[in-house]
Amino acid sequence: MTTHTEVSKRDDLDVFTRIIHLGLMVFALAAWAASGWAEDYGHANHLGFSVHSWLGMGLATFISLRLIYGLVGPANVRFNHWVPYTKARLLLAWEDVLTLLKFRMPDRPSHQWGNKGTLFTNCTYYFLRNMHSITEV
Repeated sequence: MTTHTEVSKRDDLDVFTRIIHLGLMVFALAAWAASGWAEDYGHANHLGFSVHSWLGMGLATFISLRLIYGLVGPANVRFNHWVPYTKARLLLAWEDVLTLLKFRMPDRPSHQWGNKGTLFTNCTYYFLRNMHSITEV
């Protein structure tokens, strides 16, 4: 397998990056959980709506921080670091395709690019795209 020197390791992530990702997770899950409590939108002056609104604003704050940090933060957490458009990263993805065609899973560290990142991105996209049909049941 190809070694890739641009790949960050889990230990390379600074505290601020970890706090941002923790905040994204906590506020997203909390806002989603509070959404059932805030379902009476005809009366926006009740506790459930207020809690859901504040959690949504907290989530928007962490999304904004991540966007800013992804543009001007340390090199290993910038957006251009994890978009697989370099020759080395595309080579890793191609090696993963060849491995999958042999009915084996690619053996890569958790933060090394290849098809794992592509698979995760696609699964996240389809999950979010179909979320409205799950919540309408």
